[in-house]
Amino acid sequence: MLKALIKKELSELAAAYFISKKTGKKHSWEGCLGLMLLLACAAVSMGFAFFGMGMLFSFGFAEQGLNWLYYAMMGMIAVFFALIGEAFAVYSMLYKPKDNDLILSMPIPPRYILLARMSTLYLMSVLFTAVVFIPAMIAYRISVGSAALSVIFCFILIFVLALIALALACLLGWLVALVASKLKGNKAVISVLVSVALMTVYYVAYFRMNKLLNSAVENAEAISGFIKTRLIPLHHLGLAALGSPLYMLLFTLGGVALFVLVWLVLSKNFIGLVTNEKQRARAALRGGEIKAGSVMGSLLSREFRHFTSSAAYMLNCGFGAIMLLAAAVLVLVKSETILAAIEGITASVPMMGAALPCLAAAALMLTVATNCISAPSVSLEGANIWIVQSMPVEARSVLEAKILLHAIINGAAALIACVLFSAGLRLSALDAVLMTLCVLGFVLLTAVYGLMINIKKPRLDWTNETVPIKQGASVAISMFSGWGFVLLFGATGLAACVFAGVQVFLAVMLVVELGAALLIYRWITTRGAQIFATLQ
Repeated sequence: MLKALIKKELSELAAAYFISKKTGKKHSWEGCLGLMLLLACAAVSMGFAFFGMGMLFSFGFAEQGLNWLYYAMMGMIAVFFALIGEAFAVYSMLYKPKDNDLILSMPIPPRYILLARMSTLYLMSVLFTAVVFIPAMIAYRISVGSAALSVIFCFILIFVLALIALALACLLGWLVALVASKLKGNKAVISVLVSVALMTVYYVAYFRMNKLLNSAVENAEAISGFIKTRLIPLHHLGLAALGSPLYMLLFTLGGVALFVLVWLVLSKNFIGLVTNEKQRARAALRGGEIKAGSVMGSLLSREFRHFTSSAAYMLNCGFGAIMLLAAAVLVLVKSETILAAIEGITASVPMMGAALPCLAAAALMLTVATNCISAPSVSLEGANIWIVQSMPVEARSVLEAKILLHAIINGAAALIACVLFSAGLRLSALDAVLMTLCVLGFVLLTAVYGLMINIKKPRLDWTNETVPIKQGASVAISMFSGWGFVLLFGATGLAACVFAGVQVFLAVMLVVELGAALLIYRWITTRGAQIFATLQ
């Protein structure tokens, strides 16, 4: 039974990447290869950052005879990185899959259900851990050198560290589910708030990482003494990575024991958290005239309810709006420092100063491109798409509501960010208006483009909503296409601003954005609406 459940979870994961929803057949090997290369490029680009970190600090620890401390710290970073990477998915994947009713109706022990769902999370954990630990291992081997047994143990430690990260992520998901079950209100919002708090901790730690590691090198003796006496597992990790069989065995057994303990604890109240529905007070029936809302208002309200009821949807497709506002506030608060840095750059590269409104717009648009709210919106209808198809409304109206949801959320955040950017960078009124219009035009373009891709590449056979959100082709295509557009925008802007001026360039790009958005919108409301009406 457990084997069948794990096979089901893994097959669903593989189907998201390799099987076409429309034909039910495997994608061409060229398409699969391209996807794998894209994912590999993303992993390698992140790995280079940790490789550079390893090259900087491995020799510093080795010089003091504390080689084990280097691996202990990099292992801790790997676990933390994997924990943050899984934090967005663990709650919905463990407790909120769409097939809960079907699975729970079968005579399957809860511990098997939980373990099977953990299997896909473990694969994610291995990937996140490897992105950190493999570059760290390579950096150490280049700068200091390592024995063959140490290399073998380091590869094994990737899987042990991934198991520890999974245990901690599952414990976090359990705490979120427990808190959500006890508190009134929107459970998805509670999950988002917890995840945002984690992301805040992560980004603060990330931006202070070099300072923290420099401090660790300078105070290595004191830190090593603290770890040896208070954080013994980290000491075992460092010695195991250096090639000690005894400490490798001890650390592995400790990691497995932690995972088993968390798994057993979560299994005890798994059914209660999955099936818990708080009693709601019954609303008293009130007489009077019933006011009918507009069709578009009702459809838009439906989209907002869907968005705010899904933690995975908000975090993965709307978190960029929070980042956009945070970056804008930072620019406003640190405006003097930023302007001083810009003056220093423009002294040697005058064209950078002339193109400042263009570069500011590109920075904002780069963040807007991560907010792919419309890209999975059709796929998220899932097997219940027949409900909206059977409603007495036109298919184009349903699609327009999805466009509006994207435009309102991203547009509001982008508008506030543009105002704060303009104030912080002290742009002229005309530059500020043109930059704002250009960014809002990009918001509209991403809204219709993401929806068009999803209409062409829907995935409706999911059992967990994280599949179309995190693994959907339409989300990846929409995001990478948006980034490509922004890079082209910034590159051409630097050149064009020298000859035509930044205001002319922004005006031309605004016309291009609106023209492209109009063409895509016409396709959505005609051919796209016909396709949507026949999806099943």
